[in-house]
Amino acid sequence: MSDFGPLFQLSLNDLYEKLKHDLERMKSNPTSAFPAFDFFVTAYHMLEWHPGYRKSVVRNEVVAAYPELAVCEHIATGAKHYCVRDPEKKSVERTYIGSFSFEFSEEFDTVPLRIRLKGDAERALGSHIEALDLATLLMRFWRDELTSYASDLAEL
Repeated sequence: MSDFGPLFQLSLNDLYEKLKHDLERMKSNPTSAFPAFDFFVTAYHMLEWHPGYRKSVVRNEVVAAYPELAVCEHIATGAKHYCVRDPEKKSVERTYIGSFSFEFSEEFDTVPLRIRLKGDAERALGSHIEALDLATLLMRFWRDELTSYASDLAEL
């Protein structure tokens, strides 16, 4: 990992290592929003650090192509603005802890964080997804993306 030089000059690989660390934190405490927040904000904003996705039009295309990224974007930007119910975003209906209905008391629930989906995300991923399952899909996306990127660099 980088030595966090001036202004935290991290590489994509450093951020991927951070994702792996955050995923382990999520596994250790699956009902806590803190590691999930860290994971999803990093996973989404890695697009901005990737040379191939620095232009917003290209980022928007890749987010549209991968439902897990659309959900991640919705959570990351919604969390940043304290609300996942952004009318501009179309993938997340609501986030919550547990499997009980929204009307039922959460104090009885010990089930991990879940996300209620809508739109294309719901058609692709189902009506709900656990945060850990979403994180696993995003880890796979970034593993494949960084492998492909490294391969492209090697060919130059």
